[in-house]
Amino acid sequence: MHIIKLISLIVGLSLPFSLMAQSKDLAQLDSASVQIKQPSTIKYYAEIVYTDVAAPVQESIKIDFGAKSVTGKRYPVFKNEAGKNVYFSTVVDALNYMAARGWVLELEYEDMYIDEGSSFGSVKHFIISKTLTVTDSNIDLQL
Repeated sequence: MHIIKLISLIVGLSLPFSLMAQSKDLAQLDSASVQIKQPSTIKYYAEIVYTDVAAPVQESIKIDFGAKSVTGKRYPVFKNEAGKNVYFSTVVDALNYMAARGWVLELEYEDMYIDEGSSFGSVKHFIISKTLTVTDSNIDLQL
């Protein structure tokens, strides 16, 4: 009976010391050994812009990749397998073309505008996105 009390007393006294040692080790681990890893993917956005004007269809639908585009051009020209320029006759054609390349429609909205000659029309915006792979600060867009 005395032995059980003695063992209980020893365990009870040594438990707080072992807990303090563990918490000290965890504190050192958190501040010294933890490294933050950069993400290997990034979400990239583009915009399909449809201007409702009396222009040729080839000029009324454009895909805008932004002023600082990873493609090097804000409005790149797309080429088909034969090397000819790809033009979109409808917004749905442009959306399907981009969806087949992994792009996803995020948002759609419309603006109205008035031209200098008192004509008016609308501009439809379709925000699309794609998750891109980042390797050593290079982005693999794969249009």
